[in-house]
Amino acid sequence: MSDLIYKCAKTYQDLSQKEYEFQMVTDTEIRSFILSFSINDFMHLTGVHKLTDLNIHNMSATTFFNDVLNKKITDSLLRSSSHINDTLNSFSPNGLQYCLNDRLKELIDLPNYILSIDKSTKLLQWSQPNNAILRPNHSEINADLLMLFPTRETSNKKIDTQTTAIFLSLPASENGSNEKKVHLITMFPTDLKYEYNEQTKKPLKSYCLLSLREINLNNRSIRTIFDCTNSELQAAKSNIDHNVNLSMIKKDLGSLKNKRKEYVQQPTGKKKKSYLSKLDNIIKSIKSGLYSTNMIVEFLERLIDQRNDSSNQQLLPYINDEITKVKGVAEQRGIDTSIFKAQINSNGTVSLKSSRVSAISNLINNIKKTVNTFLSNMIKPPEKNNRKNSVHSSKGNSKTKSQSKRSGAKKPVAGKPQNRNRTAAEQSCEKPEQVSRTGSIFGPEQITKNAAKISEKHDKSRSADKSKGRNNPDR
Repeated sequence: MSDLIYKCAKTYQDLSQKEYEFQMVTDTEIRSFILSFSINDFMHLTGVHKLTDLNIHNMSATTFFNDVLNKKITDSLLRSSSHINDTLNSFSPNGLQYCLNDRLKELIDLPNYILSIDKSTKLLQWSQPNNAILRPNHSEINADLLMLFPTRETSNKKIDTQTTAIFLSLPASENGSNEKKVHLITMFPTDLKYEYNEQTKKPLKSYCLLSLREINLNNRSIRTIFDCTNSELQAAKSNIDHNVNLSMIKKDLGSLKNKRKEYVQQPTGKKKKSYLSKLDNIIKSIKSGLYSTNMIVEFLERLIDQRNDSSNQQLLPYINDEITKVKGVAEQRGIDTSIFKAQINSNGTVSLKSSRVSAISNLINNIKKTVNTFLSNMIKPPEKNNRKNSVHSSKGNSKTKSQSKRSGAKKPVAGKPQNRNRTAAEQSCEKPEQVSRTGSIFGPEQITKNAAKISEKHDKSRSADKSKGRNNPDR
């Protein structure tokens, strides 16, 4: 069975013939970096520099790597160190402890970790070299990027919450370029929650992966490991535009706020000139189109938030003047400000935000009413209630002779109109139709039967009228 340290060297030798191109998106930009594997990093990755009782830690990185490949350095030599089973991690909230062999197993699995990278992989901004105080969990690791993976079972997984941390570093000479080459500086199993900074009480800034490609340095062939969809890419670009615009608005508004406050507190000519100059620059940015319509609305809303802040009572005349000027420039650009009405009311308040919400609310309510009316018309039975009401009305207003006899009706009361004689046709028309068992008088079969009966009675009535030689007075 091959030594672990030899397997590590062979794995790393294969990786040194490849590069991995990452494309990721931050809040304000799309960044690219290339992960390469230098032979000079191998010794530190294995952790053998911890075996201080062996002469290995005094070797150069290249000599150590070649001696491992030539099997001059083996597991047997490493096991002769009294530190071989020392715990390498200093702190573990869940009791996870790992030693040199665990670290070697993780390094052997490194290619599998890389191939498993997708958009769910956690890419975190670790810290800049000079910001050691901000590093999570008081770590002294000098890295720029951190990748976290669920620990693979083949890497001697010990607890369920165990993850594998891979730290990447940007060389100082690469910091001025957008496309940076990063190097792997360390990797190990851990159960620490590196996503959260315990000192600042804030999560680490995360990146979203857009693509990952493997480049073979021998034949320059390229293999795609992960690629986001076009819709995800467009969404990322749109989010960047939004964040860049928002950053610009915050910067301009913050500067205007400071200069306005300075001028009010110290109303000198110099302070006034500085304040008006900043306001003029913002107006020029809006006029030139540097501010989009959405940016103008956002700017106005934030300006109104300042206006509604009770601590800015002394500044109200200036803020109201700023709102009026911005609104005027927006109208010059053809923006319909009536939609959001950045108007200064008679009581000094501004109704932009409330009127926009009201307009949207009214639109939603109108849509709901239209939909409800449409659905009620679709669901409502066709004229069922109206037809039944007409039937009951006919029954209440005039009873036929046969109905009066059956009900034992009293003699007509003086002063009330008496029912005149009705023809058979009229009586048949006033006779209420039979309602089907389903409760509707408009079933196809019932309509056909009722029409046939009415038609037959009308025919008999016409024949009787002709035989008597007179016309029906009610026709």
